[in-house]
Amino acid sequence: MKSYTTTRFTFLPERRVVWKEVCRYLNRNFIPDRARILELGSGYGDFIGNIEAKERFAIERDVRFKQYVSQYNDVTFHFADVLSIPDIVSRDSIDVVFCSNFFEHFEISDIQEQLRLIRTVLKHDGKLIVLQPNYQLCARRYFDDWTHKSIFTHDSFADFLETQGFDIERCFKRFLPFSMKSHLPINKLLVRFYLNSWVKPFAAQFLIVATLVNTENDL
Repeated sequence: MKSYTTTRFTFLPERRVVWKEVCRYLNRNFIPDRARILELGSGYGDFIGNIEAKERFAIERDVRFKQYVSQYNDVTFHFADVLSIPDIVSRDSIDVVFCSNFFEHFEISDIQEQLRLIRTVLKHDGKLIVLQPNYQLCARRYFDDWTHKSIFTHDSFADFLETQGFDIERCFKRFLPFSMKSHLPINKLLVRFYLNSWVKPFAAQFLIVATLVNTENDL
């Protein structure tokens, strides 16, 4: 029987070209030097394996990705449920939590619990960086991925985060295309230009950078 990683989220070598440039952009603009970074739902490891950081941690539930992440020797990978965050990293120890195409695969109540756990491990000035499909820009294709459970636009997710103990530092309505599957060649210089351009054709994913503001009620 085929799996999600063979029918929908297939391995694409060119994806790493894009992620190297995304990481370069985030390192230059939003991630502090010598940060301790945690990625949730790391998949093929293309973000956490290319981001510059003092320490890098990743949590991924699907063990089928293990063969792809083995090349990233200086990343601590944990194949476990995201709810095991407190067992993997210490409280108030993480500078940045990153999630790409992650939250839309869960119900709202699950996301609220995930955010509560994220708050417990972030430092007092820690950041949550979220990249995911913007329903406002990709409604026709959104449920082509049958694992999507929740719908968010850039505005609705920003509002949601503000009710969960975060302030919005930056919100980009258009950041990346809906999918990295393309018939066009992928070149790092073109990706770099795209990320820094105000004009982003085919963009259908938003990027939100949020800062932790309140952890008083987290247990």
